[in-house]
Amino acid sequence: GVDIETGQINFLYALPEEISYAEAPPQIVGDLVVLDWAGLHTFKATDGTPVASLKLDRALKGGTLGKKKALSNTNGMTQIEKGIAYMVAGDQVVAVDIHTGAIKWQSPELKSALPELQIAGDKLVARMGGNFVYYEAGKPNFKELTPYGVVVLDKATGQVLTETKTLDEKSGRKGKKFEITLTTPLRVRDNVLYFATRGTLRAL
Repeated sequence: GVDIETGQINFLYALPEEISYAEAPPQIVGDLVVLDWAGLHTFKATDGTPVASLKLDRALKGGTLGKKKALSNTNGMTQIEKGIAYMVAGDQVVAVDIHTGAIKWQSPELKSALPELQIAGDKLVARMGGNFVYYEAGKPNFKELTPYGVVVLDKATGQVLTETKTLDEKSGRKGKKFEITLTTPLRVRDNVLYFATRGTLRAL
């Protein structure tokens, strides 16, 4: 922890070697600092005293392409509300108490990458599938993970409420179905979910 006015280091805490935060910036929640890579780890913001720690394998099953070829950014950003962290671990969503490190619930396996997670009132909304990067000999390569779609979970239990993988060909009309492909980031307002896919704007 560094004082931004003086540059003085207020505390320094050495993290275990197996914990990496290259893709997960710390979040400040009240008087806690929350780190959420390789699990969930919380510290007092004032002096760095550890509060809770949960080791959790967040790698996507089948998402490793060989030694040191892990896919990047398959986990949506952890969302925190009222002391509970909702985080992606592989193809599941997990709810964790940030004060104790206790797991409140785990969703069913959703069989896809979940690169985006949002809180929407009493629900959680996750985007499924996408193209993800891995590096080989210093060069980026991409791997597509399917299925694409949108899944809505009960925030209190983690149970799946709806899962949408296909849409009507013409918005608002029933007819020929097509599979959702790569989508834009999700936007939720007034219990309506907006996103674009295959050149069309959709609302669910």
